[in-house]
Amino acid sequence: MSKTNVFIDLGKMPLSNAFIPQEKLDLEEKSYPLRVAFNEENYLVRLDHLVPPENIFNEDYAYFSSCSQFWLDHSKKFCEMITKRLFLSKDSLVLEVASNDGYLLKNFVNCNIPCVGMEPSESVANVAIEHGIDTIIDFFGQQSARSFISERSHADLIVANNVLAHVPNIHDFLAGLKIALSKTGTITIEFPHLYNLLKYNQFDTIYHEHYSYLSMIALENLLQEFSLFVYDVEEFATHGGSLRIYATHQNRLGVDLERSEEVLKLRNKEIEFGLNKLNTYEDFSERVANIRITSKNCIQKLKDDNKKIFAYGAAAKGTIFLNYCNIGSDMIDFIVDINPHKQDKLMPGVKIPIIAPELIQEHKPDYILILPWNIKEEIMNQLEGIREWGGRFIIAIPEFKIF
Repeated sequence: MSKTNVFIDLGKMPLSNAFIPQEKLDLEEKSYPLRVAFNEENYLVRLDHLVPPENIFNEDYAYFSSCSQFWLDHSKKFCEMITKRLFLSKDSLVLEVASNDGYLLKNFVNCNIPCVGMEPSESVANVAIEHGIDTIIDFFGQQSARSFISERSHADLIVANNVLAHVPNIHDFLAGLKIALSKTGTITIEFPHLYNLLKYNQFDTIYHEHYSYLSMIALENLLQEFSLFVYDVEEFATHGGSLRIYATHQNRLGVDLERSEEVLKLRNKEIEFGLNKLNTYEDFSERVANIRITSKNCIQKLKDDNKKIFAYGAAAKGTIFLNYCNIGSDMIDFIVDINPHKQDKLMPGVKIPIIAPELIQEHKPDYILILPWNIKEEIMNQLEGIREWGGRFIIAIPEFKIF
């Protein structure tokens, strides 16, 4: 039996994207334990209590990738690069798993490269379909992979951006990738890097939608079980620090592909940092507890001084941060979000009202706490007008700071 150790307990939390409509304010809100454990044998970091995915990624799921220009630009650059690298053409087939609203696949459509999306959330999948992107509404795994190859074909490129962490049965998912991949095809997987989560205290990226917290060493162990191997890797700033791995069938190793030096370098970096040791995770837990105390105390002091405080970005990160730190509507007046699907609802748990960005000018807050700190530069540029009345920004991760 694998030896797992719970190293952080964030308490009972609501689902991070379960925004509350005004008319359902009085209904009881569901919450679930949020604890994370480290497996000392294969180095995999996972939640120890899993909420069924159908409770999360349902018809009301409100995450739309197209709402971030940064993410749109990142995806476009990827499509341009991978088309050249893999010599993709009108005779190729691209499959994107968790294709959301078609934000990425539209780039392949524009280049006349055949592509298909697979997305379990009906609300966002329908947006892609309305824009002419072939989209299958389903969860990905062995069964849906077999249906895919029987109805279409094997994929020359499978894209899995920020989905692997969301998979409750990670072995079924990876087995599906193996099934759907052509003999000389490539799988690219992007995911927030566990290294950065620990190093920069990114505890607010721990939520029920994220079943796993991934490192290179853990993913290599998992892929090996399905005769897949990582032949290249890149590091990016997205989501506070992410990896993009390139994987393919094991039988290509030493035949037409070799592992890049970057794979070995990253593996060594993770081991030197201690991603294979329990005490690294226990140290992280202590730092998180300190952030909780500092953030609440500092925001409470501003409120005691009669300052008007808003938050920006009704992101999943915000749900976790605010609930864990016990920062509610008595301290934060409103949360501003550009996504119209979230406006006029309330933040899960803390029940802070969510409003449109246009109302910032009307209310003129003294401080804006930026919850999605991973795109803080983009947000600060959008909201630079708050300086007209002396408004200032707050970031709490990796440490509490007022700009």
